[in-house]
Amino acid sequence: MMGRKCCVPGCNSNYDNTDVHVHSFAFPKDDRKCLWIKKINRAGFVPTKHSVVCIKHFSEQFIIHNHRVVKPDGTVLEVKRNRPILTSDAFPSLHANQPNYLSEEPAPKRKAPEERLSEMRKRDDNNFANWNEKDIITSFSTLSDCCRSKIPKELQFIQDQKFVLLYKIDPTSMPKIVFSIKVFDDFTVDIWHGPKKLRSQDYSYMLGKENKCDRWTKLDCLINWISATPELETPLKAQMEHIVSKLKECLLCIKDDLKITTHINFIIEQVYLAMSSHPSYKTDYLLLCAQIYFSYPSAYTFIRNLAILKLPHPLYLKKLAATLRSPSVLDSNSHIYYLKKKCEMLSVDEKLVSVLIDEIHVNASYSYSGGQIIGSAENCNAEATTVQAFMLTSLFSDNKDIVALVPVKNQNNDELLANTTKVLKILKYTGYTVLCLISDNLRLNRKMFEKMAGGSISNFIQNPADQESKLFFLFDTVHLIKSIRNNWLNLTNNDQTIYFPNTEDNTKTRP
Repeated sequence: MMGRKCCVPGCNSNYDNTDVHVHSFAFPKDDRKCLWIKKINRAGFVPTKHSVVCIKHFSEQFIIHNHRVVKPDGTVLEVKRNRPILTSDAFPSLHANQPNYLSEEPAPKRKAPEERLSEMRKRDDNNFANWNEKDIITSFSTLSDCCRSKIPKELQFIQDQKFVLLYKIDPTSMPKIVFSIKVFDDFTVDIWHGPKKLRSQDYSYMLGKENKCDRWTKLDCLINWISATPELETPLKAQMEHIVSKLKECLLCIKDDLKITTHINFIIEQVYLAMSSHPSYKTDYLLLCAQIYFSYPSAYTFIRNLAILKLPHPLYLKKLAATLRSPSVLDSNSHIYYLKKKCEMLSVDEKLVSVLIDEIHVNASYSYSGGQIIGSAENCNAEATTVQAFMLTSLFSDNKDIVALVPVKNQNNDELLANTTKVLKILKYTGYTVLCLISDNLRLNRKMFEKMAGGSISNFIQNPADQESKLFFLFDTVHLIKSIRNNWLNLTNNDQTIYFPNTEDNTKTRP
């Protein structure tokens, strides 16, 4: 408190004849009271409840100017107090108006544990921030200028405008390069162990996903790691992977030559199959093998038995063929599950698809294969003469898939409409967005389009499976051109000339 007169001899704080007004503190009521009386050096003094000692007689370590709270995370919050208070162990020890030997500066107090912990954390944070700042390679020029002083002396150093190359030479017998590290101007890294270039996956855990050496510690880790890696003989699998990578590089150079590209892709497939103990055949390769087997089964078996080429077993091809010849997939939960799972792996653009509608004429017959009787029409109790095919194709990728194969006989437009609507609902459920239906100009398809459009065909309608999107109708241009060609060849006029409407005046025609 301020205003009360200091009782220490020689001190005039808060007296009427002075302008010195400071905070003062009452004598404690516990055992410390005797210590205070002794320290003020006033013989025979008995303090009253009004006796005070001013703040000038206390060492700064005893004065608390701020409220102080330690948060759970160790940080300290301080707020200035309206008036200072004393610590519990405070005593008056400074007497400027008394002989020097009567004053003393108390020994420094040990800080509280939470305060020491806070200071230690702050000091560690500062040290880490300074180290982190020095560890970052800010630019390629910094890397070029400082690299020599950062790397071991036994490493050689080559500096270029586009890269920095570090390498170690083994001078024993014939000199050879043990390893080399090339850091490019964008901080990406290539590493060779002898003549072999290492995969970035082998050291990505040191550089991160971007494969960038943008810290001195990363460069140091790379050097220590490659220095400790013994030179091993390249495993057979790694050599074959190297062969595949070189073949793929060749494909980039001759991508316009379809014949050679097909040959190289076939070789790449054979190398992959040779490396695998459980071969997984690509779709194109399976189709090729199936075409050979079902055309020339004896020749296929002979070539497979020679073990020159890795070919799928004939039973495997038969099972696949039986699956593809199944009566229908409109009600197949497994096929719908397949479409759904595949859709989940596609990008948003790849899910935008067109649905192609076409008929495949088949021989009317029954057969038993894969535990099923095949050949029955789904729209009547008779042998199927046609398979109604529905296929999706992505607008922004090469993704294609069979949606449904429906065996039918003498299908009418109502039945085709029902099957088409079901296909649209399946694709909506599995995650695809159908933008258009494409078919040839067959009368059955036109009638189905008209019925779907409400009686008269239009460019688009609201999708029956998704009322928020439009569904466009397209006719296959290849079939239209074929129809025009056939009609042209069948003309009986003398000059065999086809006439078509005048685009400017539809009442006239022109050749």
